[in-house]
Amino acid sequence: MRSLDRLKTRCEQLNEIPSTLVLKYSQQWFPVVEEFCLSAAEYPGVVVNEIRIGNWEERVAFEKILQHATMIAADDLGLSRGALEGCMGHTHFRLFESMCERLGFVSGAQLLLLPETIQLCKNIRNLFGTVTGGVAVFSVIESYAHKIFEHQLPLFLAAKRDGVKVYNESELDYITLHLKIEDEHAAESKILVDLLLKSGTKSKSLEKHIGILTTHFDDYWTAIERHILE
Repeated sequence: MRSLDRLKTRCEQLNEIPSTLVLKYSQQWFPVVEEFCLSAAEYPGVVVNEIRIGNWEERVAFEKILQHATMIAADDLGLSRGALEGCMGHTHFRLFESMCERLGFVSGAQLLLLPETIQLCKNIRNLFGTVTGGVAVFSVIESYAHKIFEHQLPLFLAAKRDGVKVYNESELDYITLHLKIEDEHAAESKILVDLLLKSGTKSKSLEKHIGILTTHFDDYWTAIERHILE
């Protein structure tokens, strides 16, 4: 994803950036995190429905998809590996919101979202409505997740207000947590793809969904850079 690579390189070169711009960035990222978290939580029900009507080969694959997808979804709900401490914490969109409190409000109907943000969230929700679409979402997001948090870390560390840094690294718990768990999520997303193909699903169908979502993410990151960080 060239736009994300370009954004990562740009953020790594930052010495400082007005905190107001980081707030605007965060206001566009929060709805994406929220949509992914809530839609991923609904996804196991979609898989269960297919298990109930599938043949033996499909059932075996779908049951394993259910397990791996639920593990990733649980993390984003702040459970297990996704908790800062213990086995239960904030959902990740609330963890992000809490981290951003010193910047300002990142959620609420009064915020103006970019068309690319709205389209991306809509696409994520729609794709999670089918087994194949959900695997496509996990594949795209978890494949690029490490780069997302690798650019967010220097971006937030560069935020300044009245010449004073807003954050130190220990205060960026949402980002540092994800940097620890995303390698496991990436591995699990590859397992999901393999399981889906073993179920008899055609690779072209999966590739089509992956291509569409990748394009929407590319448009999103390009819009973030053009309208917020320039």
